Amino acid sequence: MAEDSTLTRYRGAVPINTYGFFGNHAIAVGSKLAPPGAEVVVRIRPDDNRYLKIILHDNRLHGIFGINEPFDAGVMWELILGRIDLGPVRERFLERPQDTARTLMSRLWR
Repeated sequence: MAEDSTLTRYRGAVPINTYGFFGNHAIAVGSKLAPPGAEVVVRIRPDDNRYLKIILHDNRLHGIFGINEPFDAGVMWELILGRIDLGPVRERFLERPQDTARTLMSRLWR
C-alpha cells in the first residue's frame, strides 16, 4: 500500500510435512495435485518399503513425496518456491533427487 521499495514481494507458500508412522518416514513438499500437462513420475519399491512421487511442470518441481526416500524437504521447498528450471539436470534429478538438488542449490546459493 505504501509502495515501500525495501519490501520484498511475497513468494507464496509451499506446504511441507514430515512424519513418522510404524517405523517409516514420510516427507511431502509442494502440491499433490498435478496441473494439466505435468509429468508425474512414481517409483515404488515394496522390497524395502520405499515410495517416491515427483511432479514436474514445465521442467520445474511442483511436488515431491516420499516414504523412506532420502531428500531434504527444505531444499525441495526452495526449488519449488524459486521455480528453478530442472531441465538441464532432469534425468539426474529423477534418478537421485537428493544428491542432484543439493548440488544444484549449493551452486545457486553462492
